[in-house]
Amino acid sequence: MMSDSYASFINAMKDLMGEKYYITINDVNGGNDDKLAKARQDVVYNELWTNGGSVIPGRMQIAYGDLKARIDMVRNKTGKSLIVGAYMEEPGIDYTVPGGKATNGAGKDALAGKPLQADATLLVDATVAAAGGYHMSIAALANANAALNVLQSAYYPTQYLSVAKNTIRKLYNYQQFITAYENLLRGEGVTNSTQSVSTKNAAGEILSKDALGVTGDQVWTFAKSGKGFSTVQMINMMGINAGWHNEEGYADNKTPDAQENLTVRLSLAGKTAQEAAKIADQVYVTSPDDWATSSMKKAQASLETDENGQPVLVISVPKLTLWNMLYIKEDTTATPVEPVILKPVTNRSGKKVDNTVTSEASSVTAKSENTTVNKGSEAPTDTKPSVEAPKLDETTKPAPSVDELVNSAAVPVAIAVSETAHDKKDDNSVSNTDQGTVASDSITTPASEAANSCLNSLIRSIRKCNSIIGSIRN
Repeated sequence: MMSDSYASFINAMKDLMGEKYYITINDVNGGNDDKLAKARQDVVYNELWTNGGSVIPGRMQIAYGDLKARIDMVRNKTGKSLIVGAYMEEPGIDYTVPGGKATNGAGKDALAGKPLQADATLLVDATVAAAGGYHMSIAALANANAALNVLQSAYYPTQYLSVAKNTIRKLYNYQQFITAYENLLRGEGVTNSTQSVSTKNAAGEILSKDALGVTGDQVWTFAKSGKGFSTVQMINMMGINAGWHNEEGYADNKTPDAQENLTVRLSLAGKTAQEAAKIADQVYVTSPDDWATSSMKKAQASLETDENGQPVLVISVPKLTLWNMLYIKEDTTATPVEPVILKPVTNRSGKKVDNTVTSEASSVTAKSENTTVNKGSEAPTDTKPSVEAPKLDETTKPAPSVDELVNSAAVPVAIAVSETAHDKKDDNSVSNTDQGTVASDSITTPASEAANSCLNSLIRSIRKCNSIIGSIRN
């Protein structure tokens, strides 16, 4: 089989290229981890399809939980965070028929001019990141006429569905969140927790019905543990099915029913009553969704005991849109931290801004997970930068630690997509042919210089991509 030569091929390429470049191979649908064990690949990349066999026995990779199972397996075998290529909706259009004929629901949406269903992509981003991987969903070069797009097919130049401006903003929030909290999501030593966890609604009904995440109409809840902390990941699938691909587009609604006043119970078995009491005062909730925009908020928590007399942490969660993360600090010797007080966000005219992201959710040391990266552009850190190296007259600061995120007040950054480069659409969408670029004068100056540098670098990167596209086309 061709996969038998994966390791020798990668090692030979590494010998030829030296350490100047990073390299990986696309192990389609995974499953060749043992063969790749001796390969000197820098990252692990799997393009996943619904026709591939799941790590969960007896099923295909069709549900959110199947994505997590694959990420877990790669982490256990390699110690690396899996980069996932999972193409959204994949519109089917037969262009041998004049005007095109849709072969699935997403194809019908594309022909009707409808934009990509935002929550479908966000839920996959949330699932992959919460599991400890990274979803390669956004591409600056997906279409020569679009600044940003969501990958919908393996042939990158062809992305049929437009992307609404509000969807781009939400995707930006998610990328900020994943970068800011990467140490909690996929840091060294982070693994699945053995402690039991559950979610109930205000009526006391259990909403976390399936820990594997292969059943819809639930709040999928699972716990992770790291050095000195635990997290609880909450993925909202209430009112929707668990299928991640969404090839039927809007015919298969992917907007779950928002939840309020939830209660999460996390076992603290093995902790003393005194240790549990200190932990209960160090519980926080955050989300990349609009109600929280990545800010850490002190959560109300109390203690109960289970039938064996072991402590149970009872956490009140005010709201769940798509994805929440609970952060439980387990430093039982430290003095409990004070609650985070969020400052109101205003624009230049003094009006409150709703579409914001916090400065704490920015990082100038975000890791690049491209298949091949020129090391000559690396910044002098132990991470692989995904943005351009800063110019000599620019100042940067390292990404804030989790403790800094918890202890500092949130000062959000407002970012808008310029409308000067395209016509306004009645459906508030940006097509592949008229999508605008991020305008530097649309950014409200943040209190955090790190956030400002990150945003400026993002703008430069997009402009550089456009320049490359122009030179290629010429």
